[in-house]
Amino acid sequence: MRAPSRRSTPWARLAACWRVNPGLTAVVVLALLLGLLLRLYALGRGTINADEAVVGLMAQQILHGHFFAFYWAQNYGGTEAYAAAVVFALFGSSAFTLGLTTVLLCAASVAILWRIGNRLFGSPVGAVAAIAFWVWPEPYVTYYGHGDGFRWIVLVCGLVVFLTVLRIGDGDGGRLDWLALGLTAGVGWWSSPEIAYFLAPGGVYLMARIVQRRAKMPPGSLALGIAALGLGSLPWWWHDIPHHFDSLAGIPQPPPPTPGGAYWWHLGIFDRYVLPIVLGLRTRGSGAWVVPSRLTPHLVNVLIVVLLAWLVYLAAHGRAWLLVLFIGAFPFLYAAQPFTWYWHDARYAIFLAPLLGLVVVSLVCEGGMWALGYAQSAPAIMAALALAAGLGLTLVAARGEQPYKPRPALPAFERTSWLSWHSNPNNLPTALADSLVRWNVHYAFSSYWLGYDVGFLSDGRVMVSPAGPEFIRYPPYYQAIAASPTAAWIFMDPALERDAAVEAGTTALDPGCATPDQQCLLIPEIVQWCEAHHISYLLRYSGPYVVVIPSERVLPTQILPYFGM
Repeated sequence: MRAPSRRSTPWARLAACWRVNPGLTAVVVLALLLGLLLRLYALGRGTINADEAVVGLMAQQILHGHFFAFYWAQNYGGTEAYAAAVVFALFGSSAFTLGLTTVLLCAASVAILWRIGNRLFGSPVGAVAAIAFWVWPEPYVTYYGHGDGFRWIVLVCGLVVFLTVLRIGDGDGGRLDWLALGLTAGVGWWSSPEIAYFLAPGGVYLMARIVQRRAKMPPGSLALGIAALGLGSLPWWWHDIPHHFDSLAGIPQPPPPTPGGAYWWHLGIFDRYVLPIVLGLRTRGSGAWVVPSRLTPHLVNVLIVVLLAWLVYLAAHGRAWLLVLFIGAFPFLYAAQPFTWYWHDARYAIFLAPLLGLVVVSLVCEGGMWALGYAQSAPAIMAALALAAGLGLTLVAARGEQPYKPRPALPAFERTSWLSWHSNPNNLPTALADSLVRWNVHYAFSSYWLGYDVGFLSDGRVMVSPAGPEFIRYPPYYQAIAASPTAAWIFMDPALERDAAVEAGTTALDPGCATPDQQCLLIPEIVQWCEAHHISYLLRYSGPYVVVIPSERVLPTQILPYFGM
């Protein structure tokens, strides 16, 4: 299917296509609405964790005039906190608006993907592929709601890089395109080195078009793009120059050991789990097949072969070369990362999903046109079927996963059904924050997985920090709490451990630890310490949590070493 003439606007071409295809229009409208409802429904059922709460806390601090180059205690990430700060300024600070930030970033990526697809394949392929990413695959619709502080920003920046590279490569680019290319490449680099997924194939494609003299590189436009690149990446330079470019060394601690651990083992993980998850055929977490059958693995292998054949066909006919370069390079770049052995939530493949979806939709539409004898309605019929199939896979996968899956066996305050929904589903940490304020406790030590949640959800009324020094992400919080004469300590009630662990996703909810295999400080130990040092204390209860309020200052540097932590 040949892309239509660019004399008309993309909106006009899209409208003309849909006016003669009411069935496709109905499927598209349904997908848009369901995609939005699925996301809002997930935000009202899924709880945030400490890593996500840190993004919210950073956004709150940004609104108070603070600047951070990176995610707290890291040398990368954190740019989504600035987008969250804008959303907080408009709609207030809450777990819901924190999740709304990622919904808006996903919507932006959908709009840019449409323009990329429209340029490569025309309508309705571009529009349907973009809407398909809005509803498929399931992890990026229902689970990745609160984000991790940078990957949605990197995706948006990467897609803008591709769009501007295509425009420049086709001879349509002007100075604004070079400006956008440099700025988004710079912001992407500031956010994460994973922008290389887009910069490497984008750079190769653009240089090839320039060598072929199909694109121009005016010195003024190039200088503007380089200046924009420096401006977008300026926070990275601001941090790295005085820190001897530690971002280039990656994460300070070595990656955790993995079975096999080598490059080829990572590549096998990509083929066995990651690619099927991105195609919506495996579920996150367990990796179970969405449609289990003895034939499913074989059918998936056939599908992968067909997709590879389609990429070869596109390359042989000189079409969509940028897309072919990206898809071809992605598995090998993916396997080169040390942490990509962790496939369970598909976080490292978020950049692949929209562009692989574009490949799938283009194959379905053009293949359908061949099968249906080049009928005028063939692309629209096949596009509607592709969109319906993606939405169906998402709905089937989501029904057995959190946050959708009902939890009827828990106590009343944690029991959920299909109809349970709340603008703030973080029941336990929110109730704990309210209780602390009621008891006039505004400073406390806790575990890593609880402290930042409570601090964020309290909206500044309570300041909580992990007790273990190796888990502190923002030292000013810890220092302020340590300076308080009556800082409390938050523990988990052993009798209600299961209830708290279900919501938090971990049993490491006592001070001094962050993983279940570490030794935590327990209630009898702090009681023993207080009694041995003649310090009186109060015990308060909030759901499954016990708050110990000493009458004098008890610091982690005193008590944790005493108990060998």
